[in-house]
Amino acid sequence: RMSAGDDSRLSDSLASSSMKTSSPGNAMAGTSSGPLQFSKEMFQPPPPPPPHLQPRSDHEQELKAELMLLRARMKELEHNISNCPNISLKEKFKQEVREIKEKIKEKGGS
Repeated sequence: RMSAGDDSRLSDSLASSSMKTSSPGNAMAGTSSGPLQFSKEMFQPPPPPPPHLQPRSDHEQELKAELMLLRARMKELEHNISNCPNISLKEKFKQEVREIKEKIKEKGGS
């Protein structure tokens, strides 16, 4: 059972905490929160890309696509090599990987 003294302390603590939270403006008074109004300059479209960035030529795009296919095939073969129990088939896969690496080197890929 609460005594009258306990009851008054509870109400005092509630009153002091409500005073602290009742004025949120004081916490922001010293800080800068940016502009209060929007302007048209804030919403300008991004500038166009620099003119020296030319789109890739058809030849470059074709070469890039071919290199991507070669790398994908090489990755597939490496996966097959790591999971293949047949030794002669594994050697065939390794030979294909060597050939693909040579083609990639010829085409200028790393």
